[in-house]
Amino acid sequence: MNYYDIKYLATIYVGSDLQEFKVHMDTGSNKLIMLSPNTQVSSEFCDYPARFDASTSTTFFNTGLGDKIRYLDGSFIRGVIARDTVSIDASQTFKATSFQFLFGTTQGGFECDDGLIGMARMNGGQAYPQFIDQLYTQGKIGSKVFSMYLAGYGEDQSTLQLGGYDTSYLKLPANGITYVPLTDYNVFWAAKINAVRVGLSDYDSDGITELGWTLPSPGYGILDSGTSLMLIPQNVFPNVMKALLRNVSAKKSVYGYYTTYDCDPSQYDTLYLQMGSHWFGIPPQAFIYTFSDTNECVIGFKSMQGDIWLIGDVFLRSYYSVWDHDNDSIGLSPHKTSHAEEVTLSSVPLPVNQFQYTTIFDVAWEVIKVAWKGAKVATAIGSIYFLADVVMTNLVRYLYY
Repeated sequence: MNYYDIKYLATIYVGSDLQEFKVHMDTGSNKLIMLSPNTQVSSEFCDYPARFDASTSTTFFNTGLGDKIRYLDGSFIRGVIARDTVSIDASQTFKATSFQFLFGTTQGGFECDDGLIGMARMNGGQAYPQFIDQLYTQGKIGSKVFSMYLAGYGEDQSTLQLGGYDTSYLKLPANGITYVPLTDYNVFWAAKINAVRVGLSDYDSDGITELGWTLPSPGYGILDSGTSLMLIPQNVFPNVMKALLRNVSAKKSVYGYYTTYDCDPSQYDTLYLQMGSHWFGIPPQAFIYTFSDTNECVIGFKSMQGDIWLIGDVFLRSYYSVWDHDNDSIGLSPHKTSHAEEVTLSSVPLPVNQFQYTTIFDVAWEVIKVAWKGAKVATAIGSIYFLADVVMTNLVRYLYY
């Protein structure tokens, strides 16, 4: 289920009585989160979400051990470690029995969410086995691989496949899937980003370009299906956005992303990230958020402290992705409805010029673009309200402690 390109949800069934929930499939965190009925509170932004009633499941077991988790966006869960049957289909073909999860009795920031299932590269320790590991151990799937097709809002049905992948989703099946080397940052699905460029037209065979930079040291690119936008290191962000927005008029919101009335994708170039032996493009059709009841749109990039690139759905929405625990790798290929282009490094070399970190002039450009709209700006979209709060709530649920 695609919620306005802001979050992707999958249906799971928990307990002997197959209680149904729509949860975030989150490759950036490591636990299944279920919430008890006493955590349900009203919200002006959504209907009441589903809550797990442990009293009606005969297979539920409370270990009595307390635990908690806090995400980078400030949301948190406190509760107990519990076990029950978890399945992704009502027929329970793919079910994990006695699957351990965090059963939340106190929450903050999950007022509109049924729950979340973490699918990070490394599990959360013995207390929280990976869902795919347990399915494999219990003989439900033949390999510890899962794949995702995240379609754009109003397009095809998005899919999650456990135990393998399907090349019929690829834009160019003959080209196969490109596997990107992962870093030793083994909690997350992280690849090294060595360079970034805006468009492909401004370069020559020597790698000289005004719109591309090789990074002084590689950044970590964490691929995270639980993040809506894409977060760029704050010392890189101003230069990248200056190049990307050079042909349009845009303003920076108090939340750090840009809005504009120039919503035609033809006015923008593709943003390319260099990972492994390829450049992976993020086309404007994927990073421009447009809505039916307003002429204004959102550019799906935001800055982040440190050298981490948080590669969320803005990127993943253009690629069929294969998450391979068996071979500790991640595969990417433009999917069948994608506008993205994947280019080999041999055909477009790394830029000669190294990235120069943010200067006072870049900061000034950022300040000039800021639009102070207040802390609760809402733009009407049909029968719902697209709040900046909604975007931010689903933005950075990838770091936990």
